[in-house]
Amino acid sequence: IKDASGVAANLSGAVKTFSGLQIDPVLPAVTQATASPGTGTEHVGDTVTLTLGFNEAVKVSGTPTLSLNNGATATYVGGSGTSALNFRTTVASTDTNTSALAITGVNLTNGASIKDASGVAANLAGAVKTFSGLQIATSSTAPTTPTTPTTTTTPT
Repeated sequence: IKDASGVAANLSGAVKTFSGLQIDPVLPAVTQATASPGTGTEHVGDTVTLTLGFNEAVKVSGTPTLSLNNGATATYVGGSGTSALNFRTTVASTDTNTSALAITGVNLTNGASIKDASGVAANLAGAVKTFSGLQIATSSTAPTTPTTPTTTTTPT
């Protein structure tokens, strides 16, 4: 390297070792989403656990939630420091019936975050998934109590 006059640059101080500098080549990302139970029909009061799998361990701060296509949300319940985060929802009577439960988005409100150990925010696009075998049925048809038939008799 030379300046405009042709004088070589003094680079003797340019070689430095940065002991605290680390380059993180991996972007944390959702690689899979699963539901437990994975199939069947869930009714009011039933619990569904949704798990997001990542390509590396992630740390959670705050309380992220998942938006679901039946109008409900699933709340983060654990897994920080691992590559699998668990969310849980309980079917409520106010939820919408659906023939296939789906995660429609991840909500990071009130300062919630999902990051790797280097502080890189996770790519959450892979969380959006439809569980084709998992139905939500909120309309309950309570069993009816059988009644005793009555016979009207007319005296003759």
